[in-house]
Amino acid sequence: MNSDAKTEEGSFDEVNKWIREYLDGVKKEFEERCSKWPISIANPAPGEVTIGLFRRQYSLACHIAANPGIWTPDVAPILLRCMVEVYIWLAWILESPDERAKLYIEDGLGKEKLILMHRADELEQQGMNPDDDIMVQNSNDWIEHQKISFLVDVNTGTWSGLDARKMAGECGCRDFYRFTYYMFSTAMHSSWNHVSRFDLQHCASPFHAFHKIPRKDFLPPTSFNFRLAAKYLDRTFELVDKKLNLDVPPPEVFYKSFRGTEDYFRKTPYYLTKPGGKSHIAVMDSNARLVPICQRYSFKDSEKYTKNTQPSASICKRCADHKDKFI
Repeated sequence: MNSDAKTEEGSFDEVNKWIREYLDGVKKEFEERCSKWPISIANPAPGEVTIGLFRRQYSLACHIAANPGIWTPDVAPILLRCMVEVYIWLAWILESPDERAKLYIEDGLGKEKLILMHRADELEQQGMNPDDDIMVQNSNDWIEHQKISFLVDVNTGTWSGLDARKMAGECGCRDFYRFTYYMFSTAMHSSWNHVSRFDLQHCASPFHAFHKIPRKDFLPPTSFNFRLAAKYLDRTFELVDKKLNLDVPPPEVFYKSFRGTEDYFRKTPYYLTKPGGKSHIAVMDSNARLVPICQRYSFKDSEKYTKNTQPSASICKRCADHKDKFI
């Protein structure tokens, strides 16, 4: 193994160490809150729904943290959109748990009944008996355990009767909704403003009018997406602490553990070099492209640059002068 490989291996070990410390820390904070969660035996629905959504948020954050390969613009926004939705739903339910938890449960039972009906129809079309299918049996048992199946209504609208924007407004997180929900929804729904930026690139030939062609490479993972997941989980901790008046220490893992991973990515920048030119320090722009610091608003001819983890020529003075703002 050469010295470069050893250095690279050591760096990945450092990242893994910080990820493990983060996961261990948030696990402790999560379990502290679960142990204090108010659940009534006489009326368990509000407690079960809220702690279930709380666990869902914790699970999503941990899966993002533990898998750096999904910190990419292609995958991470889909999971972050789920985290935004969980936060809004949990915040809205906590405003009136008894009434709103029931709506959430009724909607889930109705959705499961619809899935069961579609499965049964498919089996009958194939000449099979739905009653013999293990999936149909399991779904029906899950519904019947909570409510007699024929009393379950199927609702094809929103479970709360409101859209996410109105829910966010009612529970005091409208700005959080505005700045996150639609931004991440573009990836979840494969909208043009996501596909155009992340799945296509301009053809390099000037004779083709710079039409767009499939992107050759996958965009690299960025710790920014991990930081967002950790931030949203931390925000959820603060929400339940306040709404449920939990007697637990304030969350601090986000601020203590995450900094190390951020430092690793900041001290290993990429360099872009054009043949015969200087090496430019690269940063990620708003479209998730690597661009030189000195040209971040006017970068062109990206196909003419090569990407390296070490400068292959003298470093551009303008990039060097301003690197402290970005690296």
